[in-house]
Amino acid sequence: MGLKYENYNTIIVKAMNYFGDDFNKIKMLELGCQQIRRKTYPYGSPVRSFSTTKGYFTSLGIEHVSIDMNGKFGSLKIDLSHTVDKPEWKNYFDCVTNLGTIEHIDQNGMEGQHNAFKFVHDCNKLNGLMIHLAPLHGFIKGHCFYRYTEQFVEKLACNNNYEILHNDIWTVNENVRLLRFIYKKNSQQDFMSLNSFIEMNEIRTAK
Repeated sequence: MGLKYENYNTIIVKAMNYFGDDFNKIKMLELGCQQIRRKTYPYGSPVRSFSTTKGYFTSLGIEHVSIDMNGKFGSLKIDLSHTVDKPEWKNYFDCVTNLGTIEHIDQNGMEGQHNAFKFVHDCNKLNGLMIHLAPLHGFIKGHCFYRYTEQFVEKLACNNNYEILHNDIWTVNENVRLLRFIYKKNSQQDFMSLNSFIEMNEIRTAK
């Protein structure tokens, strides 16, 4: 999807403010090898000089890891539709971002979706942040495999003891609306079961 200024200035800046000024202690996991949509940033913005989010976040001193099946821009090839064997990442990252990635996971149906959100949960440490940008159900036709209802944000938080630090809808145009939400992980409880995830019934297949 790429990181546009409208989302950087909303959910990314809010997350960075949460962590304070010392970014050298921050460990970030990013789903997708995100590019920076530089033309959307105002002249003079330091972000505008970078082509990828990895380049920008690394310049701040953040320990940054990105994963993407295409392996571009230094990302690791990891298939999120299946259980990921990365025990060293358990409760490791201060921040995990999903800026338009999980909706493109088409393998294993709802199990694949469950695996991806569980991976985000498992990699995030206690009091860490999970930043999501996802398509709202009914919009962005033909772009991805899944879309999410407004109720999905609340239900996922309730089932996993997340605190919602940000939750809004970004209207790009009459055909494109995106959910933007930030969770804070308040406990080390296991991620909800597959059956409970499916029973939420708040993910829709894109048609």
